[in-house]
Formats: sequence, C-alpha cells, structure tokens
Amino acid sequence: MRTRKNRLRRGGDAIAGMQGCVIIPSLLVDVKMKTRNTSYVTKIFFKDEDYAEERAHNDMVISTIDPRNSFTSANYTTTPVDLRYLTPSELKSCGKLKGVDLTTLKYLNYKYLGKSLDEIVNTNMKIDLTTCKNIIIATSNLATKILYLNNDLKLFHNDVHEGNIMYNFKEEHAYLIDFGGLSSKPNNGNESTDLQGLISSLRLLVTSVVNQKKLLQRYIDMLSSFLKDSSFVLVRSSEIKDPVESRSLIIKFLTDFSLSFVKTGGGKKTLRNKLHRNMHSL
Repeated sequence: MRTRKNRLRRGGDAIAGMQGCVIIPSLLVDVKMKTRNTSYVTKIFFKDEDYAEERAHNDMVISTIDPRNSFTSANYTTTPVDLRYLTPSELKSCGKLKGVDLTTLKYLNYKYLGKSLDEIVNTNMKIDLTTCKNIIIATSNLATKILYLNNDLKLFHNDVHEGNIMYNFKEEHAYLIDFGGLSSKPNNGNESTDLQGLISSLRLLVTSVVNQKKLLQRYIDMLSSFLKDSSFVLVRSSEIKDPVESRSLIIKFLTDFSLSFVKTGGGKKTLRNKLHRNMHSL
C-alpha cells in the first residue's frame, strides 16, 4: 500500500479551544526519521487576530509579568512547521480546521510543560500519596502568583481552569498557561475570578483522588474536608465586595490547607520547605 509522503510514524493528540488547537507533540518534525519533537507543542490559531493577540500577551508575560518563568512559560518559537503533517484524527479533533487551507494558518510552538490537571483527572491516573501532595502543593503555590498578577500588576488571566494548569511530574512544578485572555479587567466583573478558578481546579483534582480510594483514610478525610471548606470559601469570596479582602480569604485558605496536608507525614520537611520557598519566590 502506498504511503502518503507526509505521513508520520505516529500521530499525537489534539485539544481544541476557542482560539485554536493545540497539537501534542509538536509539528516540529524530523523529516528523515518522520518523528515529532516531543519537547514542544504546536498551537494552531483559527484567526490571525487571535495569533497576534496571544503573541503580544506572551511578550508582556516574558518581559513584565514573569521573566524568570516561575509560574508561566510563555516563551515560544515560530520555527517553521508543516501543517500537512496533521493526521486525519487530529484534524477531526480540531474541528474548525476542516476544509481550511492549512498553509494560511498561523501557529506558535511552546515548550511541553507536562500534563494538565484536566488530563490527569480524566485519564484516571493512579496517584500515590507523595504525588498527590506534590500536585496539590504545586497548584496551591500558583495562588500567590495569581495574587501578584491581580493585586500588584492589576491584570487578570480570565481563563484559570484545570485545562490551563499544567503539572510537570519531573520538576514537581505547576504552570499557568494560555494568557490569550489577559486583561486589565475581569471578563465577568468578578475580581476574584482567577483565584476562584484555581480552587475549582483543585476541587476537581481532589475529588478524583478521593474517589480512587487509594489513600489512607485520614488523608481521604482531610481531602473531603477540603472539598467541604472550599465550597464555603468560593461562596464567601463571591459575597465579599472588597476584592483584596476576597482574594486574601482564598490565599489564606489554600496556604493553611497545603501546610496542614504537608504536616500529616511522608517527607514533610522537604515538602514544607518546598512550599515555603515557592510561595515566596516572586
């Protein structure tokens, strides 16, 4: 059977969003080996204006918001790719690319950061106690970074959810991605929306871990308490009119929970030091 000239040995995953479609691994291809560069992902944009806006926002993140990449990784490359290497299944997953002249589309290549919380939850990954602690601590650490974004820079991410929070298992570090909606105002008028999105993402992860029932009962009890208390915090933070006070409530809750979880045992000194270091690394 004749093989298409641009067919790869293995395709990848495609995740469609409002502005474009992310291809994992990237479309940076070793033509000779017909393999993709797994150190990057390629984001294809449906509209040129979205591409231009995201590049501008990324440049702001790199130069002003997080030049040390302590909680983001907005660095990108425009190294040429051949979109004809998209597999039929990827084109189908991207939806809006069907029937489009691929040579006219804009794209950016980003460093592969790990798995999103959404992927971790929906693929039913088995998470042991240490990994569970590391993910919770790393994700909770993003709270102080978001607070800096909101309070100090007066900027809002506007799209904090489990799909935009990446966890790198090797680095044991969480990143916030996709700054396409970055603005000086929250889209929904709620100035605590970013931190509330972080708590909601953590709730999804914690619910998944609790449902697996792989941890000792005392940890399950603690995580169950988190679900109950975080529900109250989400409601209360929405009721508080002062955005600074509202955000402070969320920060205190996440900090207290992370520290209490660390103190329950299992490499607690290392984890506690990591929590303290990360929360003050801006």
